[in-house]
Amino acid sequence: MKKGWLLLCLVLSVFSLRAEGENDSAAVTLDDTTELVLEDYMAEVDSINNSFKYLRDTVILGDSLATLVVPPGFKYLNGKQADYVLVNLWGNPPQSGSLGMLFLEQYGPADYSSWAVDISFEEEGYISDEDAADMNFDELETQMKEESIESSKAREEAGYGKMLFLGWAKKPYYDSANKKLHWAMKFEVDADDLGLNYNIRMLGRRGYLVLNIIGTVNQLEEIEPYVETILPSVNFNESHTYADFDPEYDKVAAYGIGALVAGKVLAKAGIWVALLKFWKVIAIGAVAAGAAVKKFFFGGSSQS
Repeated sequence: MKKGWLLLCLVLSVFSLRAEGENDSAAVTLDDTTELVLEDYMAEVDSINNSFKYLRDTVILGDSLATLVVPPGFKYLNGKQADYVLVNLWGNPPQSGSLGMLFLEQYGPADYSSWAVDISFEEEGYISDEDAADMNFDELETQMKEESIESSKAREEAGYGKMLFLGWAKKPYYDSANKKLHWAMKFEVDADDLGLNYNIRMLGRRGYLVLNIIGTVNQLEEIEPYVETILPSVNFNESHTYADFDPEYDKVAAYGIGALVAGKVLAKAGIWVALLKFWKVIAIGAVAAGAAVKKFFFGGSSQS
């Protein structure tokens, strides 16, 4: 842990010097020791990334619930590995089981610049979309900001750090034809860092698929062009679609589209359920994490 923290501090110092050097007439020259520290740090990051087993084809999610066709340029981690990334590497509170994560080919979970798509399912019942056209998302934004203050306090008391909702990074949009809702939210996670959740919800017969694109606000410009590729990549299988709803037998959710956007924050006080990428946690634990991941998933053996 201490070594990982030292590496992080030195790497950030180098990045800062490089940035300052770009604005000065004299370039910053790295000495041999700093270069070795950088190499050591990057080797640890590569070790973590290479510890996971990725898939790049068609994946059946859940118990034949849905099908994911991994989009070109992406790779997939199964649910067990995704849970490990979210909780053990990225420092999120324990969540209900992930169905997997998507990463761009050039990124891994330990990369500073990475962002990812976490996939899960909420079996809350059939959600009526009758209120979609009448939603006042500006009013909802104000309400969510107020609610997030108490929720953030609960997170901090539980040891997970501040997480204040700052507003929409992209206002909610509902595609009524395909029963898909998406929007983006900005969060303050510490004094100088803004988190981003780009949310996609796909309505089904007994609940909804959750696709959370997890990154930082600075990555929104990079993420947005991929949304149109991600949206059609996951769909419910036959007998699980929105059109398969049977009012005689199926449960109806107690809320509509508006509450779906607000999430559990407005339903009850507690820890905000949105996910964040805490790259600092990765860096601090980088030295030991590579070996730990291999042991956790593959019993100490290398991947096949």
